[in-house]
Amino acid sequence: MFPESESCSEIALACAFFRGLQAVPKISVFASSSLDATDSAWSLAKELGGEIAAEGFLALAGGRDGLMGAVLEGANAVNPGSGVALLCRPGCSPGKTPQGDFLFGQFFLRKQFFLTESEGIVVLPGGYGTLDELFFWLATSRLDGSYQVPAVFLDDPENPFWPILWRPLLEKLSERRVVPDPPFVPAVSFSAREALLSLREHWLKDGRVSHLHRNQGERRA
Repeated sequence: MFPESESCSEIALACAFFRGLQAVPKISVFASSSLDATDSAWSLAKELGGEIAAEGFLALAGGRDGLMGAVLEGANAVNPGSGVALLCRPGCSPGKTPQGDFLFGQFFLRKQFFLTESEGIVVLPGGYGTLDELFFWLATSRLDGSYQVPAVFLDDPENPFWPILWRPLLEKLSERRVVPDPPFVPAVSFSAREALLSLREHWLKDGRVSHLHRNQGERRA
């Protein structure tokens, strides 16, 4: 367990890092760190990064390996500096890296900043880490309205991942009534452009992108 003083210091450093990026709207991407260019989702990830940068957004990913690396590669190819990694190595000293990324020392803080600094979330195929981030989003969106950011699944129609994973889970949740009402589930998109258009529909409804001053992470600190 980290002392409270260390958590407060890490939050302050992260807020200072994002303060320098405050003028740029951001999209967080949850994705695998192990799938490589041989997987069908790789081209989708790289295309997504390019679309995010072309729209004037900053792509936030959890690392520079796997599909996350493909997203950042695609973003930086279109607009250098438009892809940033939020890294995490437990026990390490947090702060900005020489490459311009940010290193967290605590996983729960990284997950919080993925939400508080983001205008939208795109979820690509991934493993336990991706699912952890996804369920964190689901839980906090349900419990705390200030964390509600739109999300969308990005999938390959020829090699589906999300529909076959989520359908049985949703059916069981409904059958057992372990949640008071049907859980919100992101729409499944099959192209990067479609994913961004899906997020834009939410932005147009609540004006989320126009409220970049909210800086929720700093307010909570």
